[in-house]
Amino acid sequence: MEDFKLGIIDQLGEYTIWAVDQAKVKVLFDPDFTEGANGLARKYCPRYEVWISNTMLGDQAPFIIIHEFTEIGLMEEGMSYEDAHNIANAIEMACRRGELYG
Repeated sequence: MEDFKLGIIDQLGEYTIWAVDQAKVKVLFDPDFTEGANGLARKYCPRYEVWISNTMLGDQAPFIIIHEFTEIGLMEEGMSYEDAHNIANAIEMACRRGELYG
């Protein structure tokens, strides 16, 4: 296991959800990495992996996972990253407000 990967959070279908060390990901791959990444949105993340920052673990992780899988689903249907990201942000925020997830 690469030293920036802290452990597997879950396995959803063919996707492995990893907790990753945010500071190390910033140095190794992307200085702008904050909360999460997926293999369709970020070339440095393997195709069937979702990365969740160690700073987002606990009660924040489900919201980031929802965001990442929303992006994946929309991008798999042909949507651009920018559009998928905007929709994923809106869904994540609605979930945080308890409108879609509680």
